[in-house]
Amino acid sequence: MAFQTECYTLYEKWMENIIEEGIEKNELKSEAKELVMGIFAFAQGTFIMSVTTSAIEDLKQKIDTQIDILFDLMEK
Repeated sequence: MAFQTECYTLYEKWMENIIEEGIEKNELKSEAKELVMGIFAFAQGTFIMSVTTSAIEDLKQKIDTQIDILFDLMEK
């Protein structure tokens, strides 16, 4: 379990850095920081669903579209 926790922590921090950079550049609302865990959980859940079912045909496209919409909503 320690390996999974370490991976999760690293990926969450990576996403947090991306969001913070957008906030510092005045591209994203400061509230966007609160969505880091949710964005990561969404992407991870979508990946797991695509691996365990045939419900998602184009995983990359699905995640890209959803993330693009979220970032559009978070933009200033």
